Amino acid sequence: MLVHRTPFFYGWVIVMVVMMSGLLSVGLQFWGFSVFVVPMEEELGWSRSTLLAAYAIGALMSVLLAPVLGPYGDTKYGPRIIYGVGAVFFALSMILMKYVDAIWEHYLFFGVLGGIGRYGIHLPLSIVPKWFVKQRGMALAWSSAGAGIGTFFVAYSIQLLIDAVGWRDAWMYLGFISLVMLLPGIFLLRTSPEEFGLNPDGVPNDDALSTASRKARGTAEYSFTRGGAMRTRAFWLVLVATTLAAFGVMGFVPNIVPFLRGQGFSATAATASITAYGAVAILMRFGLGYMVRRIPIRWVFIIQVAIAGVAISFLYTVTIIPTMVLAMALVGIGFGGFWVVQNLIVADYFGRRHISGILGLVQPFQQGATWGGPLVYGLLFDAFNGYQWVFASALVAIAFSMIVVYYAKPATQPMAQQAPAISG
Repeated sequence: MLVHRTPFFYGWVIVMVVMMSGLLSVGLQFWGFSVFVVPMEEELGWSRSTLLAAYAIGALMSVLLAPVLGPYGDTKYGPRIIYGVGAVFFALSMILMKYVDAIWEHYLFFGVLGGIGRYGIHLPLSIVPKWFVKQRGMALAWSSAGAGIGTFFVAYSIQLLIDAVGWRDAWMYLGFISLVMLLPGIFLLRTSPEEFGLNPDGVPNDDALSTASRKARGTAEYSFTRGGAMRTRAFWLVLVATTLAAFGVMGFVPNIVPFLRGQGFSATAATASITAYGAVAILMRFGLGYMVRRIPIRWVFIIQVAIAGVAISFLYTVTIIPTMVLAMALVGIGFGGFWVVQNLIVADYFGRRHISGILGLVQPFQQGATWGGPLVYGLLFDAFNGYQWVFASALVAIAFSMIVVYYAKPATQPMAQQAPAISG
């Protein structure tokens, strides 16, 4: 079997599939979309909030799908099926964007189809914690590195593509490229190491290995069921904290390039600055992978979003290219690791066995804030004809997320259920 033929632990194959999903979804439809905003506004004559409302529709798709499909991410074939459908919808959403003329078409293609696609290709991220325990932080860092790599070169490449063929054909080409790059993942995804007689982190499968020895190696942990997690105070605090942070941090992203353009920077300069973000964001992800093994995850979360708040504040002041590049590098520090932290805190608090089902309850709120945030910011921009309240709203959300997560101490394992998550 393929799982046993790789010269390294197969969990890293899962990581590579997730890396590719992040590179495309974040690079093309998150940072990449910000590059399309101005040319689409100029040709179609739509307001900022009208254009960004498609994000909110996509978020609604996640809200509807995640609670229902989340538990299937814990089954043998569920991740492959959901990922495959998502890959097709994700690519189709961009191919059809070439033909957008009416608002309803934009909402259907980028909102509905794109929202389903983004949810589908992101689902494998919930599989990564199943394959790793001791190395989970680094595995998630590598998994999210695709998003950093995407911002490192994709946004600037998209700008060059738009300059060469126009924004309509640029969408179409990106759709076909995505389809080719995503489809191999269908054949590579596997839900958990136990299906193949393996243990997390590639620990030798020794039936005589004691629970104490597993704990010493860092490969044993208690896993809450979906219902058990919901009965803890920590679950609701983590849900609120990650939702607020997602709104303040990730929901802010599509506004960055339009803001810089409004500050007088050229399209090329604004998109090129994302390269500074991407380079730093990649390094930050691995820094967090190192930190989470030494610092409690909620303190890492607080540090991460605090830096994001400082970065947003600094970005608001930029007027020349050197400070713009410096600000975007700081954004890379603050934003880059958030992809790791928001998933790692759920996995570390509630275990890995039922992680996809638990994330199915958390992600609708996270995704709603991430993809719905741009609509809120767009409405604020249109209402006040400027970015003051956009920046202020992001900072308020970040501040409250830090307060909430401070009180979100890890849930206590029920005394009546002492069996570890890994039974060999």
